[in-house]
This record gives sequence, structure tokens and C-alpha cells, in this order.
Amino acid sequence: MPIVHAIEGCAGYFKKRREEILLRCSARRERRIAIYLSKVLSGKKHSEVGNHFGIKVAAVSNVLREMETRLETDTDLKKDVRKIRERLLNVI
Repeated sequence: MPIVHAIEGCAGYFKKRREEILLRCSARRERRIAIYLSKVLSGKKHSEVGNHFGIKVAAVSNVLREMETRLETDTDLKKDVRKIRERLLNVI
């Protein structure tokens, strides 16, 4: 799946503009979910995901690690990620 589809899927789910998801200073939770799903669903390298979001490889790694940890205990986060993922996979 192209990275841009994950970004657009998150934007649509959270009723945000695509640009809001891409900005570092806004929509922090939504942006982290978009980064996580972009990597997980696209299978692209960290550098490719980072290029879309304007962040470095280490930042992508940090977001992935944080999201995986939080997904173990945060049921609201888990629900949102699951719903967005299902929506994206049903579109393909």
C-alpha cells in the first residue's frame, strides 16, 4: 500500500486535512498513528516513511517503538488503529 493512502486514511478517519497530519506541530496523536500505519502497511523503509513526514529514520523508529508499546495497553489507541487499518485494507 502506498504511504500516501495511510496518511489519507488517517486524515479521513480523524476528520483532518492531509496537511494537518503531515505537520509536526499539530495532530500529534493522529500523526503518530499515520506514521505507524504508513510503515506497517506499506512495508517501505524507514527513510521513505520519514521523507513523507519530514522526519529522520531515528524518529520513525522511535514512533514505531512507542506505538507498539502503547498498543499493548491503550485500548482507545488500539481501537483507532484497528478501524483505520480495516478501512484501508477494505479499499484495496
